[in-house]
Amino acid sequence: EAFARYLAETQAGHMDHLLTFASRAFRRPLTDEESQQFRKIYEQLRAKNQHHEEALRGVLSGILVSPGFLYRIEEPLPGGQNGPVSDWELATRLSYLLWSTMPDDRLRELASNASLTDPDQLVIQMRRMTQDDRIRGLATEFACQWLHLRDFDQNDDKNEKLYPEFNEIL
Repeated sequence: EAFARYLAETQAGHMDHLLTFASRAFRRPLTDEESQQFRKIYEQLRAKNQHHEEALRGVLSGILVSPGFLYRIEEPLPGGQNGPVSDWELATRLSYLLWSTMPDDRLRELASNASLTDPDQLVIQMRRMTQDDRIRGLATEFACQWLHLRDFDQNDDKNEKLYPEFNEIL
């Protein structure tokens, strides 16, 4: 009973936590429109007599199929001009380049303060990130793509059955 009561009392905060997750998944703060859209999905599912947990799962599904999660979108400048990326876009570029994963809390904090594009801060963050164990992601991804190491045992580029002339050349 106490646990059921606790769940009922905290239901209002569950959606807030899900929106916090969405912000991390999108690698930037949600717009007001996006937040309202996800809340509307929840309300619509609840109006269809779905339980709280089912409605949350529906919102989570919406987050996970959203372009903001699936793609690393960068907003173009007006008129197709060239220019610097935003702090949020820079945080994403940096984290995926060096760590092959989303920005950590420190990068998110700097992006939210619009201080990541400061050249001195950028150097500090790059040094911090290269000292982190996640830097192995860069080496792993680079080597595996460049040398085609993924599924190497499945690689049949030089299959003698498919290319019998290969041995003749050598």
